[in-house]
Amino acid sequence: MIIIIHGQDEVASRKYLFELIKNTKGETVRAGKSDLEGDNLSKALSDISLFAQERTIIIENFLKIKSLVLKENAKNLFNNFSGTIIFWEDGQRPATLLSSFGKAKILEFKIQSSVFRFLDAIKPNQGQGNVSLFKQALIRSSPEIIFALLARRFIDLISPSEKAADWQKNRLKSQAKLFTAQSLKKAIKDLVSIDLSQKTSKSPLSLNHQLEIFLLQL
Repeated sequence: MIIIIHGQDEVASRKYLFELIKNTKGETVRAGKSDLEGDNLSKALSDISLFAQERTIIIENFLKIKSLVLKENAKNLFNNFSGTIIFWEDGQRPATLLSSFGKAKILEFKIQSSVFRFLDAIKPNQGQGNVSLFKQALIRSSPEIIFALLARRFIDLISPSEKAADWQKNRLKSQAKLFTAQSLKKAIKDLVSIDLSQKTSKSPLSLNHQLEIFLLQL
């Protein structure tokens, strides 16, 4: 059996992967890109005991590999592997790539609509409203993914991505007009500070609480 885990909500998909690993019985092998080169994958698969009740191999970002030869060689080995193969991808993958695996079980972890409602509604001097929508988004999404998207949103408010569709650019321009240029720069500076304090454990506050304070002070 082949399971493909992908989607924009990488925190949720990674958490699901850990749960799968935790509940997997028998022998498990984890493989990265270097393990797919040459005879490494063949050796990794052969190292799993044929007598194990369950045999599982976990491969990260296989679909990002650009070498067609490497992919085809790996797929041939997978076809002869009598166990479970779990692919974890750090982001959303196009249907054309996913369809090449035939009857694989595909699990997509999407960003919840409540997160986008929160991002689209952010305004200055609307602290309580911002926090209320933030808490609604937290019901089904992690603070980490919301924080990442929040930081991305403020960057886009200053300089929208060229890849954004016209309707997205128009929406960003309308939202950006609610802020001053100085307040947008300060917001990004504050978000960088939150990120640093979380990574270095310098703040006694949780990410949730720091984001609530940030939203109240916009």
